[in-house]
This record gives sequence, structure tokens and C-alpha cells, in this order.
Amino acid sequence: MKLKIKNIVLYPKDKSKDKRIISFELEKVNVITGESHKGKSALVHVIDYCLGSEKCSIPVGYIRDLTDWFGVHVIAEKTELLILRKEPGDKISTDKMIMVESSEPIDIDKITNAENHQANREQVINRLNQLSGLSTERIDLDNPRNGFGGSASFRDTSAFQFQPQHIVANPYVLFYKADTYEHQQKLKSIFPLFIGAITNEALNIEREIKELEVSFKKLQSELATKKQAVESWKNDLKAHFNRAIQLGLLKSIPDASQNFDAKQYLFYLNLVISDFNASPIPVYQTGTSEKDVQLQLDLNSLERTLQSEIASRKIRLTKLQSLNASTTQYKETVVTHQKRLEPVSWFKEKINHEYCLFASQRMKQPKSKLNLLMFIIGR
Repeated sequence: MKLKIKNIVLYPKDKSKDKRIISFELEKVNVITGESHKGKSALVHVIDYCLGSEKCSIPVGYIRDLTDWFGVHVIAEKTELLILRKEPGDKISTDKMIMVESSEPIDIDKITNAENHQANREQVINRLNQLSGLSTERIDLDNPRNGFGGSASFRDTSAFQFQPQHIVANPYVLFYKADTYEHQQKLKSIFPLFIGAITNEALNIEREIKELEVSFKKLQSELATKKQAVESWKNDLKAHFNRAIQLGLLKSIPDASQNFDAKQYLFYLNLVISDFNASPIPVYQTGTSEKDVQLQLDLNSLERTLQSEIASRKIRLTKLQSLNASTTQYKETVVTHQKRLEPVSWFKEKINHEYCLFASQRMKQPKSKLNLLMFIIGR
């Protein structure tokens, strides 16, 4: 977005006096000079106030006492805007604004019925957002609770628009309003967007990816629920199938019936219904439950075998644990004895003859005894 300031307009509270217009050259660098405390720095705050700042930073005093409306006339690429904002009086700010927009050059002196163009701060910022081409997508899509990760706004660009004296003189701050925690965090979020590291298209694609991921997880959850329902339904079919066999309602069932799928269970259960329609009182066949009885016996035998094997392995595990504990205790005992015999190495270093160090008496085989002790302690 290319936005240039053409005029700053001050409308006096005294209606008998004419408005004050400060004009700028659009294609040149404009330099404003003058004595100290004559309102040069106030122009920065007037621009910021008219472009939708949250509070009015225009110095209290002469300029606010005499001015009724502050205005800024800006030129965009295809349109012009005259934005006026009411002097807030004793309040921090006011949302009462006027916004005149035209695709043709705006003549400030010929504007009439400005009250018909009344607006508020939110409407002005939204229009500036549109002209800026900023995306409405959140910067931080991963953390919706991050209050500083919302969509970028035209107001966020104020960090790059102004360099007041107190910012230039501050060695710890580089951008306008970055001396407050809120603006610092917001600036961190939107900075990649403004330098082109992130584009609006990338934000849109990222948002679409997040939406697709949410939809995918939702479908996965629905699929898991349906699979669980299908599995439960299949278990019910299998239970009815086995019950029909026990009651003698099904005959000549394959041995692989325990691995049937749902369609096969339904096929055989439909046979039960067909047979029942043909003969409402079915004849119970002798021996139809023998297969189930045999299966039950086999399962009981397998259970007893497994229980016996588990008991045997538990006994073996207990013995191994006891052996491990004994080994650990023996190792600790050996280490303790080894530490007690450590002074022997000192005696070996000091003895180079067969006389006692303390009694000056001849000793029989002193070195051989010490060597034996050294062998015991592993030295």
C-alpha cells in the first residue's frame, strides 16, 4: 500500500476563524523547521490520532484548546481520503470521526455536509486495512489464545511510520511504540508479514491446512467410532451364530466358522429364519452341541496346561532373583574386604629389606606374605 500525506488540516473551535492547512509535496522529502515548542512534533501525533490511534497523544495546551477537529488528507493508489477526528476534550480519546473518500481529487475548501460522512474509529481502521490489502487471517494459527497472534492491522504499521524524538534518542528501542510490552509482542508477530517473509496467500493456505487437519481428525474420529460399532455388531452376530449352533438351528457348519466375516454370519443366520418360516417348530437334532462341549473341554485342558507352566516359571524366577541377590551381597562383601586391605600396598612400597619398620626386628618372609595379601586384594 502506498499512502502519502497531502495535507494536515486543523479546524478551529472558533467558527469565525478559518481552518489551518499544512500542505506537503507528494514527490519530495518534506522538512518542517521552526523554534522549539512551536508544534512541530505535535504533527506526528496529529497524524497518528487521525489514522486511528487508541488514545490521543497530541500535547495538551494551545493546539488542543483551539482545535475542534484534527484532519489528515491522504492519497492512496486509486483513491483519496480526508479523515477528521474530534478533539477529545478531557477524555483520553474519542471515536467520533468523519471520513470522506473519493476517486477524484478532494478539494478541502469545497467539502460540504461533512456530517453526512460520519464514521467511528473501527470503521476508519477497517477501511485502511482494506486499502492496505492485509489479510484477515490470524498470524498465530497454532495458538488461538495468543492475544498478540491475531490478524495484522493497519494500526500495526504505525511502528514503521513514525520515528519521534524520544524513539530516536532511546538506544534500546528501534520502532515506534515498541517500548511497551504489548506493542513488542504484536510487532514480533506481524514483522515477518511486513518484510515479506510471510504473504497473505501463505496465511490463507496455512488457514486452509489447519481447517483440513481439523476436518481430517474429525473424520478419523468418526471412522474409529463406526469401526467400533461395526466390530460390536459383528460380535453380536457371532454370538447369535454360536447360540443358533447350540440350539441345533444350524447344521453342517464349516470348521472355520470362528473366522467368518459379517456377511457369512448373516448368510447362515438368514438360513435360520428361512428354516423357521418353513417349519415354525424346528426339530432339535441330537448331538448338535457335542462340538461345543468338545471345544470347551479342549479350552479347559489348555488353561490347566498354561497355569502349570506359569507356576513353574514363577518358581524359576524366584530362584533366579534369590541367586541374583546373593551374588550382589557377595560382591559388596568382597569390595568391603578389599578396602580394608588397601593399606597393604603402602607396606609393600616401604619394605625393601627383611626388618620390621616399627620394632627393628628381623622378619621371616615379610615380602612373600605381603605379596600374598596383594594377590588376595587384586593389586
